[in-house]
Parts: sequence; C-alpha cells; structure tokens
Amino acid sequence: MYVLDTNVLSALAHKRPNPKVVDWVGNLRAPIAIPFSAVFEIQRGISMLRPKDAPRAASLAKWLKSLLESDVVFLAMDAPVAQLYADMTLVPALQDLWVPCKNARKPGQDLAIAATAIAHRAVVASMNTKDFVRIDRYFRLRGLFNPDCGKWDIPLASARRSSGPQTHKREQQRWHHRPLPRQRSRLFPVCPRFSFSQASRATTENLAAM
Repeated sequence: MYVLDTNVLSALAHKRPNPKVVDWVGNLRAPIAIPFSAVFEIQRGISMLRPKDAPRAASLAKWLKSLLESDVVFLAMDAPVAQLYADMTLVPALQDLWVPCKNARKPGQDLAIAATAIAHRAVVASMNTKDFVRIDRYFRLRGLFNPDCGKWDIPLASARRSSGPQTHKREQQRWHHRPLPRQRSRLFPVCPRFSFSQASRATTENLAAM
C-alpha cells in the first residue's frame, strides 16, 4: 500500500495536473491510501482559499470529496499512529518537522504521514522526499517512492535486506504490480462505482478547464 503525501495529491489538483503523477496513479495496481494529515492540509488550504477565490475553492472541495468517496483507503489517527507520532516528536533532530518556526506558513505534517505509513506497513509516496529520508534515520520506513521522477529514494524494506540490484528491481516491480485486495477498507466507506484513478482523472480534467 502507498500512503500519499499531500504534494502528490496536490499535483493531481492543479489546473495543469502533473502528467507523470497522473500516469503513475492510473497504472498503479497496489492499494492507495490517504492519511488524515493530508486531508487536514488540503482542507485547510481550501478553507484559506475560499475568501479569495470561492469558485476555485468549491472545485477543490468537490475534488477532495470525490477522492474520499472513491476506493481509496482513508487512514485515521488511531492509537498506534498517535503513539508512534508522539515518540517521533521527542527526537531533537526532527523537532522542526512538527514545531513551526516563526516564518512557517503552516505546521508540518511529514512526521504524521511517516507515522501513519510505518504503523500500517506502507510505502510513502512523495515528491519532496528529503524530510522523509531524514525521518528514516530514526524510524525505519518501509519504502519511499517519488512518482514525479519514478525513483525509490528509500528502497523497499524487503529489498534492503539483499545487496543485489536485481533483487531490488524485482521486489519493486512486484510491489507495483501486486493485485488489488478484494475487501474494502473498514476505516472509510468507499464508493464501488469509482476507482481512485477514475475520480482523480475526472476531477482534474474539470479543474484544468477552469
């Protein structure tokens, strides 16, 4: 399962969506999950935009609603995630990732996203990976993939145990193309008529026409 960072979701919501991310989502066979912190960041951005550009904010709100009603998995802040997140905030080298500085426009969510991914044994998908690489030094991620450049900045945990490059490639291909689970997540109701890729593609096409 891939846990999507906010910037990956935002790349789908632009007036000109990132074609690499759109293709990656459309061709991916592994399950996709949206963490609570990404929903928080997106909703906060929509609410801040509303007084300045109400039509655009309304379109983005519709886009977010369509994604959450698709077959995407929503990962809540449950007890294991909260406990791990608490431990992360106690690491001095990671403090700037959750305590905003004076010039910060918003509190960071990378620690929360990483905690969610680790607790659910999922890979993080992000287009800005440097902070997750830093987190991995203290709390081991299962993997870190950048869909914008198609690069694994942190190899899959199963591939790390082998030193052979062929093993890395084989494991990563298997992860990308594993069959989707038949059972729907109990954490969030899903709409059986729309897949995540269909919902994101349809809504981004509408946003691009604005």
